[in-house]
Amino acid sequence: MVQDPFTLLSYLIEHANESSMVPLKTSKEIMILVKDSKYSFSIYLLEGENVARIRKDFLPTTLHKVIYEVIDDLKERLSSDLSDLEIARDLDTAKMMEMLNPRRRERKEERKEKAKQKERRSSSALEKLKVNNNVHIFPLLKVGGSFFSIVLETVSGGIFNIPESRPFLIKGEEREPYNVHNLKSIYLLLSQVKIDTFREGNPITDVEIEGGKLTFFSALFLNETEKDEGMKEFTFMGRKAKGLERDYLFFRLSRSGSVRAYTRKAISVAPDLDVGIGFFFWDGKTLVRTGGIDIVKSHEDNMLTLNEYILSASLMISSSLSTYSRAMTGVMNMGISKRIPSHLVKDIMEIDTNPMSISPLVESVSKDEISYYDPVEYWYAVEVLGKDEPCHCNEVSNYVNLRRTALSELIASGWFKDFLI
Repeated sequence: MVQDPFTLLSYLIEHANESSMVPLKTSKEIMILVKDSKYSFSIYLLEGENVARIRKDFLPTTLHKVIYEVIDDLKERLSSDLSDLEIARDLDTAKMMEMLNPRRRERKEERKEKAKQKERRSSSALEKLKVNNNVHIFPLLKVGGSFFSIVLETVSGGIFNIPESRPFLIKGEEREPYNVHNLKSIYLLLSQVKIDTFREGNPITDVEIEGGKLTFFSALFLNETEKDEGMKEFTFMGRKAKGLERDYLFFRLSRSGSVRAYTRKAISVAPDLDVGIGFFFWDGKTLVRTGGIDIVKSHEDNMLTLNEYILSASLMISSSLSTYSRAMTGVMNMGISKRIPSHLVKDIMEIDTNPMSISPLVESVSKDEISYYDPVEYWYAVEVLGKDEPCHCNEVSNYVNLRRTALSELIASGWFKDFLI
């Protein structure tokens, strides 16, 4: 018997036992609902040769809202109204496990070869980005005796053995410390480090460590925590630590420029922010905020404006001015405008009246198309070369082109259809 998707998912999530799996299907798709815990669930679905995961945390008071969000997600991803969603009673446990582990699925030879070809192309560009010599690094998290750092020339992630948590220039075995003079240039780079909402990763910045994957990303958020329950012990990358559990409202941007709100729990080990750009790490189990930017103070001090941040993030998928405008309008309408001072809202709107004033990355605007300096070029020009204005730098042009190629190939293979802005 087919029920409307909201009724079906509500019943299953409210009544399913923890760790239970329920197979679901439409006329064209198969998916699995997994009750991860009392207040969280995941839906897995096939996407080409990969398995995509939609994970949600909820409270009894927010369950219905979360279910509507999931239904909207599925409708967009599957291009279906889900009117025929039902329990797949004919799908056995073996088939369910086969879906959850794509390596165990038998692939047709033609599909297998196409997947290999795509992987080889993407891997080639990604491998070339993984440089670790004659580069500047910006450390973000201590991992054992080393540091997870962003390589500023390539905006890729890596693990580096450095003596302390400060920026270094890597020259072979030498580590030469340097001082950051223009913090905006660093923030504009980090603003393009995003996490795919469904695949929960980013191949450009992900690192394999201790048998698992570590993902770093930046994201705009609102602190929605209603009750402070104090310090909580948590496990991250196999190590125990303490932090504050927080409910964060994130903003998801699709390739079409549409924005949706997304609520998720995270552990914060950084000073609380009401509205901020957070620096987050995800180890596949625990989401941790290790730092970030107070966007209200940053905007008022002209360190990094909200306009600059949103533009840099949206340029990752499109150089269209309308994509940026939709993204900015979306985040403002979904809560930002009510949580920041009115004079700041006015300033943000005034900046947008002149596209050339949105960001120093903007070189020119023709109709709906933005010609821009890559954040790497901006960083290198003002921070390394000491220029007052950005320029197209020959010294980093190869890195810029490599990253754009890698990103284009990832997008072509299904990555970043939707990410946290």
